[in-house]
Amino acid sequence: IDSDGDGLVSWEDLYTLATDAAGSKLRPLPSDCVAPYAFSRSILRTDNITIARYLGGEANKVLVSSRHRPLELLDALTFRPVQTLLSRPQLRKLTENFLGASTGEASLLACAYSEQLNTLFAFFSDLRLHAWLLADANGRTHTYRPLPCRFRVSQMRAAPGYKAGRLFVGDRGGSLTVYEINKQHLDEPLAVDTFHLHDATAGGISNFCFITP
Repeated sequence: IDSDGDGLVSWEDLYTLATDAAGSKLRPLPSDCVAPYAFSRSILRTDNITIARYLGGEANKVLVSSRHRPLELLDALTFRPVQTLLSRPQLRKLTENFLGASTGEASLLACAYSEQLNTLFAFFSDLRLHAWLLADANGRTHTYRPLPCRFRVSQMRAAPGYKAGRLFVGDRGGSLTVYEINKQHLDEPLAVDTFHLHDATAGGISNFCFITP
C-alpha cells in the first residue's frame, strides 16, 4: 500500500492502490462499439445551457434550454438542432403579452416528457405551463394553449404506466396538481385534482416520485 516508500500509509497511497487495481481490469473496446459524439458548432459557446434532458421513446431527441434558445430539440446522435419549439423573441413576446409588462428574460424552470403521449411539458418564469405534442409521422407539431399557474412550479413528472395521460406538478405553494392530457382534445391540459400538502411558507414541494407495484 505504501506506494512512495516513505514508511507511512496516506490517503494518496490508498487512492493510488484503488486506481491501479481498477485500471488493471479495464479492457479496450473494439472500434465498432465506440460511437463518436460532438456538439454542433451552431450552439454558441457563450450561450450556456441551463437544462438538458434526453427524450426517449418516439421522440429520441435531446432537449436543451439556454438564454438565446429557451427550448430546442437536438438529434440524439449528432446533437444537431432539428427543431426550435420556442425562440427567445417568441418567449419574450408571450411573457410580455401575458404579464402585461416586460419582466426581463424568461427562463425554463422545469420540464417533463411523456413517452406514451410523445408530449413535452415545460414551465417558464412567465408562470404558465406549456405543452407540445411533438412531431408525428407527418412532421407536424401541435402546441397546446399555455395554462396559467398560481405558484411557481418546482417539479413536474409524467405518470408512467396506466396513468400515462396524467401529469403531476408540484409548486412552491405546497400543492401537487394532477393534469389530464388527451390527444383527442388538443386544447390545454385539464386540472383534474389538487392535493394541498404544505403551506406556502414551508417552501412548497421541492421533489416527489412515483412508487409502482
